Amino acid sequence: GPGGTPGLRWDAADVTAGMELVELASTTPALQALGVKAVDVSNVGGRVDRRLSETAFVTGSGCTLYWGRAQGASQFGELSSSEKLDLLAGVLDRYPRLEGLRYVKVHAGGRAVVSPTGAQETRLGRQTRR
Repeated sequence: GPGGTPGLRWDAADVTAGMELVELASTTPALQALGVKAVDVSNVGGRVDRRLSETAFVTGSGCTLYWGRAQGASQFGELSSSEKLDLLAGVLDRYPRLEGLRYVKVHAGGRAVVSPTGAQETRLGRQTRR
């Protein structure tokens, strides 16, 4: 961690997850098009609330894209990054650049969940196979 021995790898789960998501955001066309402004790793390991997404992207439109666990920290039942991107593609068909959405969840239940600004959340899309 901070203040550790110089030259040694910093093995903090939140840093590892953050770097993985920054790489994903910079190399995935759908995420590039969203203009990701920030990666939120404040709940890695469930340190804020174990029931909530561990990570999230904040997009250029101000929408929060709840991603779940980073691929390197995936657990049984967690969707793969490609499955999450498939769910995101379905949302983008309906909400280009995620404009007008407060948040999108692509991490649980095999369906995307969207919350338009000022409205209740809605489940979209087909269920993904596991």
